[in-house]
Amino acid sequence: MSRISNLLELILSSVYGRDVRQAIHDAIEQCYNDTSTGKTLAENAADTANAAASSAESRVTTAIGQMQSDANTAIGNCNSATTAANSAATNANTKAGLAQTAASNADISRQACDSAVSGLPATISGMFENLGLTIQDGKLCVKVERT
Repeated sequence: MSRISNLLELILSSVYGRDVRQAIHDAIEQCYNDTSTGKTLAENAADTANAAASSAESRVTTAIGQMQSDANTAIGNCNSATTAANSAATNANTKAGLAQTAASNADISRQACDSAVSGLPATISGMFENLGLTIQDGKLCVKVERT
């Protein structure tokens, strides 16, 4: 920037036409060089920024794809776990129903056995009577009839 200032001062202070023309030429050339250099630097910066943006976009796209894949895998795992849990719950409910039926059948059998056992002494006594037998003092006795 100081070179341009010096050249502009030289344009104003030169006395001879040849010196003025040279100063104008040098000032224009310096402006062109500064502009070209600035343009090149700007283009390089833009290229670097575009490359960085492209790289970032690529990494974001890759990350999004990976997250989608991970999310789909997690959803699949959750669905499998849910299906397994539902199957286990259904099996447990089925087994509980069978256990309840077995308990009910056992209760009915116990009641039938209790009923049968409670009437057994009377039934046995009746059978003994029909056969002419009795139990006395824990001993089986035969009734004998005389005619």
